Amino acid sequence: MDPNDGNTDGTGSRYTRDERLRMALKTLRDGRISLLDFILHVLRSSNDEFKTYRARFFTNPSGKLTELLDHIFEDKHGRPIVLSWMEPRAITLVLGKVSKEMDDMKTALAWTINTTTPENLLTWTIDTCCICDIGTIRRES
Repeated sequence: MDPNDGNTDGTGSRYTRDERLRMALKTLRDGRISLLDFILHVLRSSNDEFKTYRARFFTNPSGKLTELLDHIFEDKHGRPIVLSWMEPRAITLVLGKVSKEMDDMKTALAWTINTTTPENLLTWTIDTCCICDIGTIRRES
C-alpha cells in the first residue's frame, strides 16, 4: 500500500484514498451539504479559513481543474450545460478579438494625404500593405 494513500484513524488502522473519500462524502451527506454546495461555499466565502483552498483551486500545476472541466464536458449530461454556459461568454470573447483585429487593421490601412498618391492607388493590394502574422497586422516599411 502506498504510504501517501492512507491515513490512520488514531488507532493505527489505515484507510485507502477511496475509503477516506467515502467518509468525507458521508460527512457532507450527514450534514445535508451537497458536494457542489460545499465547493461553492469555499469559492464564494470571504472567510480567511478558506483562502488557501480558493487559491489552490485556481492554481493548476497538476491539471486537476482542467481535468475536471474535461470530464464535465465529455459527460452527455454535462456537455449541454457547459455549452449553454459557454456560448454567451464565447461570443463576447470572439467579438472582442475580432474587434481588436479590425481596429489593428484600420490602423494598418490608414492613409494620410501624404501617402495617397496615384502610384500608391494603382499598385495597392492588401498584400503590399499588411502582413498577417498570427493575428498581428503591421504596416510594411
